[in-house]
Amino acid sequence: LAQEILPFAMLFGSMLAFWRLTRSSELLVARAAGVSAWQFLAPAVLLAVAIGVLVVTVFNPVASVLRNRYDSLENRVLKGRTSEFALSRTGLWLRQRDADGFGIIHALRVAPDGELLDVTVLQFREDDRIVRRLDAPSARLEERNWRLNDAWSWRPGESSTPIGAFVLPTTMTASSLQESFAAPETLSFWELPGFITLLETAGFSAH
Repeated sequence: LAQEILPFAMLFGSMLAFWRLTRSSELLVARAAGVSAWQFLAPAVLLAVAIGVLVVTVFNPVASVLRNRYDSLENRVLKGRTSEFALSRTGLWLRQRDADGFGIIHALRVAPDGELLDVTVLQFREDDRIVRRLDAPSARLEERNWRLNDAWSWRPGESSTPIGAFVLPTTMTASSLQESFAAPETLSFWELPGFITLLETAGFSAH
């Protein structure tokens, strides 16, 4: 909120200061003494630039960390989201709960049409013991399920076996997946170039 208000505070504060100088005829005296308009505007301009640089380079990173923390608590405590989303240089990571435990879905990249490529699914019980691993060249989010194509299945103590098309239930929807992206306010000014590169490498649009 402070970041949104600050530009207007600077604008109206400067206008008020010069209005008061005009009412007291100080600007008129300064002009009559040969002081140019740029000379008495210079302090306000320099102050605005200095505060702007401090806000972007120092205050914004602090505010973004606090906003990110707030969003994380809101999603977990108030909204009760059961799915978690992360994007890193190793690809796309999704965590979702199911009836018997939870699953982790990893994809190296995302196709332009939204299809996940080079997909690995790890399914765990509540005690964090792995139940099954699924590997597929692609997966698509449909109505309340992930459809894996040409999948292979592996269970502890067994060898991998091809299972073809496989449907994995999920509570995630396309809209909730899009909402899982970090809000712009949670990104620091210094993190923007790296995050843009990360999105484009994963196959998402950085717009």
